Amino acid sequence: MIKQRVILRSLIACIAFIIAIGANAAKLFPNGCTSVGHSYSHYTLDLNLDAAGQTHSLYFIYNKSTRTVRFYQMRSDDDGYVMNLNNEIHQFQWGVFAINDHDTKFICTNYDSDYNYGKIIDCETALVVCEYPNVKFAINNYGNYWAVPSSSRSAAIRSVVRQGILLKW
Repeated sequence: MIKQRVILRSLIACIAFIIAIGANAAKLFPNGCTSVGHSYSHYTLDLNLDAAGQTHSLYFIYNKSTRTVRFYQMRSDDDGYVMNLNNEIHQFQWGVFAINDHDTKFICTNYDSDYNYGKIIDCETALVVCEYPNVKFAINNYGNYWAVPSSSRSAAIRSVVRQGILLKW
């Protein structure tokens, strides 16, 4: 009986934490990172460069769910050969995606042994996304890639800066 109460209290605390994260998403964002440049459509995450006309951007993506989220890039047959941009972000961790395409889409999944690539989930319920629209890249850092696959917020920021990417706000 005591174990059940402890488990129930822990579960309630986790749910309250997740709700607080959703309500205070802006407080989660690193300084200068804003909730622009992305949308959700049919369970997918769509990353779009801001209408301001920049050619490169940086997205900080937070997994607010209690399970690891896998990202599979959606491509059309016209894309030809492009690098695989699949990734996974562990629970309560940040991933950082650098982009120079005007439209990149990801499907989000959770591990499920019944499906080869996992069970499709709604990206909007699992993620919090913000963009650094005024980021400055070194010449060798152009392109689409995961700058940080999965890490804490402070470690992700340090890693990005070490890579020569200047976060401006």
